[in-house]
Amino acid sequence: LIMAIPNVISALSLTESGMKVVTETNPFPTLLSVFCSPKYAMPNSRCLLNEMSAIVGTGIDEIMRHNPSLRNIVLIAIIQVMKRIVFIGKNLTTLEDARDFGIAAPSSSQEASMHVPDLEVARTHLMQYGYNITQLIEQILHNEDHIPHFIEVGGFDLLLDLALWSTMPGGRQVVAHISCLSSPSISNVTHSSTSSTLSAAVKTIATHHDPQKLIKLLAAALESRILHLNICIKALRNDRISDDAEKFMCDGLTERIPCVPLHDIQESEGNSTLIHNLSTLFRSIISVDWLVNSLATVVKAACQRSNDAGVGLGRSEREWKKEISSKSFENLINQLSLLHRSALAEVCKVRTEPDYDQRELVRNRRSTQQLVYKIRIVCQEGAIVRNGIDIDDCENVGNLEMGEIVEAYDRCINSSGVLRYQTRRGWVSEQTRGHGRDQIAEILDLRTRTGSIPFLATSVINKNLKRIECGIPDLRSTCASIMSRLHGSQVNLFSSLERFMVSGIRASSLRDRSQNQSNSINSHVQSLTRILSTNLKKDFEFIPKCGSLEGAGIDTTSKVSSDAAICMYYGNIFNLFHACLYEEKRERRFFN
Repeated sequence: LIMAIPNVISALSLTESGMKVVTETNPFPTLLSVFCSPKYAMPNSRCLLNEMSAIVGTGIDEIMRHNPSLRNIVLIAIIQVMKRIVFIGKNLTTLEDARDFGIAAPSSSQEASMHVPDLEVARTHLMQYGYNITQLIEQILHNEDHIPHFIEVGGFDLLLDLALWSTMPGGRQVVAHISCLSSPSISNVTHSSTSSTLSAAVKTIATHHDPQKLIKLLAAALESRILHLNICIKALRNDRISDDAEKFMCDGLTERIPCVPLHDIQESEGNSTLIHNLSTLFRSIISVDWLVNSLATVVKAACQRSNDAGVGLGRSEREWKKEISSKSFENLINQLSLLHRSALAEVCKVRTEPDYDQRELVRNRRSTQQLVYKIRIVCQEGAIVRNGIDIDDCENVGNLEMGEIVEAYDRCINSSGVLRYQTRRGWVSEQTRGHGRDQIAEILDLRTRTGSIPFLATSVINKNLKRIECGIPDLRSTCASIMSRLHGSQVNLFSSLERFMVSGIRASSLRDRSQNQSNSINSHVQSLTRILSTNLKKDFEFIPKCGSLEGAGIDTTSKVSSDAAICMYYGNIFNLFHACLYEEKRERRFFN
């Protein structure tokens, strides 16, 4: 019935009288409210599964294409749903923090909590709300005529808010989930389907809309998140370092993080504060990482549009290129570079500590300590349960639906490199196989098991299986892994800016040849070249030090500036430098 409603509205709008009725009654807010209603979300209902929101989105696109006068009220209805989901996400994150860390929630969140009997179920609902609206938006944005109007009513800002508030849990859960990832440095941390669709929406908008406005909006969002990240870092460091702009932003960040896994942290007020600070820090780093990658996507799309347009600068192109070379953009790149080099130095320091290899060795042995993992299925298609760890050689013994929460009593990596969890019914995967590696399950919590395990689990767990052990890393190593994600996004950003410079130089050469002139390179190319070269020079001049922490009450007995740390640091900086020299195109490499 839901999927038929857009067709009915479209048919009614074919006549003048029908159009008048549709405009006066405005059924779109009521129709779209279905996609953020707990009554129609898992685990309460399956009616919106199987791409239902995408089907409705296609129908709404048809309505707007054939009836342009309805476009505004339809987009306003979509914006209202997006605002509603962002509001729910903010309140839910606040309530999760209050539940796990004893933080007093604001009055608005307390009122909202009266209608949220189970926060875990509410988070499952929110996951589906985010998935529903992003699938619907993706179908609408396929028509480039809708994009300017979508931006005008504030749709792009809300896409950025959705990425922050609908794709990541709050409270202790985010620390537990990241701690249990098979590879926190590169794995999908957020709810991957929603996050991927949001990234695709940003790319679609960038391909068809004025880049200048998008770059400004992304730059403003990044400045806000960097400011919040700096606050999170200071809270974790307990404000032991001054606000001197020349100080390394992440210097000493991991000093107070213990080298023990989450499940071994004793309950205390101090440890609760520590986990809370880690939770906010992880969420902030992940949001900055996503925004930087989105900015790189916009720059690459703008460069592609310029190349397709050929020789000559239109007004729109001149404006966005001026924005790239502006002082405000330079300040943003300087902040991101400072964050990157200081985070990278801290990661290198942690990963070259004298006992790091020993901690990793112990983690990857079969532990006598038995854990219980609380798992939620986040994949829209659910999860297949098999009777062994090898996917191809084991039988399918059942399924788990999206939003279903179960307990697992063991985990390991199989011969295909996939992390598998063993539940009472059988084994499920952490992620899908293949290129996408979409998330199937996320960890809500983990604890040490005190009682016996279920009979079915025991019958499988004691068999001699070909397996690779995968223990839980300590919190300091986990923090380093999350911080290392900033390097990947920085490389992506510098690579996109390198493409901008090269296309500008090539365009200048073409104009000079066509006009028989020998003009100098465009000023925006010169400006951006200076910005990148200045920050690369600072990266190469930087050497991780612990001297700046002396006298601040921090233990500096470990040799931070060890040869291993320096080699690891400069290896990554050369990787960044390589991204500015070479343009990779499948199997071909072009030297710039």
